Amino acid sequence: QAPDPGLTKGVLLVSLAALSDGSTVVLEEALFRDYQELDALNLTGLEGAVGILIALFMLPFAAVLPGPDAGRVENFPDTMHMLGHSFAVCLMVGIFFAVCTIVNIARLQ
Repeated sequence: QAPDPGLTKGVLLVSLAALSDGSTVVLEEALFRDYQELDALNLTGLEGAVGILIALFMLPFAAVLPGPDAGRVENFPDTMHMLGHSFAVCLMVGIFFAVCTIVNIARLQ
């Protein structure tokens, strides 16, 4: 029996996420070791800035790849519309960023 394509895709995505997170931690440690003048919070901020740049680089690809969000992987105009018209969505995004900040700072302790 052939494996479920959704299962294969899920395993691949989880593996890529683990690889991405692991490489981030390794890069963070390498930078922290090599650049002693960087304090931990500045390094965390730099890591966040790089993450934003990567996301901005990937967003155009997600906008053209076929997927479940109005026929694409990501529908950016729809995302902006939801953020502009839903307090609940804005609140969830704010909580997400706050939790990510706390986790990144706590990871440095």
